[in-house]
Amino acid sequence: MSVQELDALKFVAELLEATARYIDAEADLEMKYGKSFEEISKETLSPPALLELSKKLSPELFTKLMVVMLRLAALGERVRNVWGMPAEEKKKVASEIKSIAEDLKSFLHDIEVNTR
Repeated sequence: MSVQELDALKFVAELLEATARYIDAEADLEMKYGKSFEEISKETLSPPALLELSKKLSPELFTKLMVVMLRLAALGERVRNVWGMPAEEKKKVASEIKSIAEDLKSFLHDIEVNTR
């Protein structure tokens, strides 16, 4: 087997593992709340829910969350078309997704610190 073939198969194995983690985590969330992830996310990110959240969070924390959400929304179209992109563009999208994830984790950490 060539190095290229081995690399391709390693990628497929990693992709399968990542997909399994995603599906497993989504199933855990759905089992915990008795609703589909789509329902949960629509409820959580609906305008009325965000308005209520804005009343509970400090302006700084709410702004931090809104920046994350806006960045994610702005990236949406590029993510949908990622498989047809050149490799360099895929790297840029991946980097932006990682950055957004880190900012969201930072927001969640701030929430944990402020609710103790």
